[in-house]
Amino acid sequence: MNFLNIKYKLLSLSIALILLALILSFMILSQSLNEKRNYELTKRYILESSVIANVIHYMQIERGLSSGFLAKNNLDEIDTKLLLAKKDLSEAISKAKERYKTNHLSKEENLLKLLNEIELDRSNIILSTQNISHVQNYYSQKIDSLLDYVATIPTFMDDRENRNFIQALVYLSSAKESLGVIRATLNRVFIENKLSTNDYATIKGSFKNYNHNLNIFKNSVSDEFLKQFEKIFKGSCIDDTFAIIELTIADAHSENSFTTDPDYWFELSSQTINLLNKIEKNLFAHVNRAIDGELNTIFYKLALLTLFWIIGIITLISIT
Repeated sequence: MNFLNIKYKLLSLSIALILLALILSFMILSQSLNEKRNYELTKRYILESSVIANVIHYMQIERGLSSGFLAKNNLDEIDTKLLLAKKDLSEAISKAKERYKTNHLSKEENLLKLLNEIELDRSNIILSTQNISHVQNYYSQKIDSLLDYVATIPTFMDDRENRNFIQALVYLSSAKESLGVIRATLNRVFIENKLSTNDYATIKGSFKNYNHNLNIFKNSVSDEFLKQFEKIFKGSCIDDTFAIIELTIADAHSENSFTTDPDYWFELSSQTINLLNKIEKNLFAHVNRAIDGELNTIFYKLALLTLFWIIGIITLISIT
């Protein structure tokens, strides 16, 4: 009889321990599933930010080439670079729209509306009938709207570490936009050989914003990525680009003519902006690798927990 009592007590203790282990594993399983959802959501936001950044980049190129095309006043000629830029932007907008249409989230309806609006406007605009300032302002306003949307993305993210990377992207994109404004403005200035008071204010203000946002970006990223930035963002094209900007600001009130060739300036500044675009892409790739690593870890954790649950339940049934 004592033997049976001991046996029942051992069985009860075993059942209790197994139940406790199953409850604890269930709690860990729930936590892991929640982490998995958060990382998957973060990855989706990364992809969304990436397609918007792509649209912004090609809008910046099209803005600069469009204002240059109008400033040259050879409206009967065909600008092959501008046509190629228009094609690239159209493809970027289509990819962005396709990306957002698959999500069906209400918060993204305004973005889809904006992308559709940009696409429609571009198809209806007859560039030869437009004013240069109007064209530049139009592109700048739409780019600012897209940047404003990207700036809201970190607020939806629970993953703090990667949220900081996206916030850093906002600063980098803002710096790149400031440089894009300077590229378009100086391209027109060098073509017309005339620097107005508004142009001077635009260049000087944009240059200040560029330095401000780039410094915040550098302080926002990890030391590892900062080294990567410094490795990429260097070269004679950068030195020459900023030398021309600073010289233009310094000689704003001089009566001397500008000697910088517009095509040379546009190509030079584009090389600098493309390096910033490369850093943007590296930033996306860096975060994606980190998220994929976390998702792989969670996958194996979930597999082990599921296996443990199956074994635990079978053991519990057998004992019962």
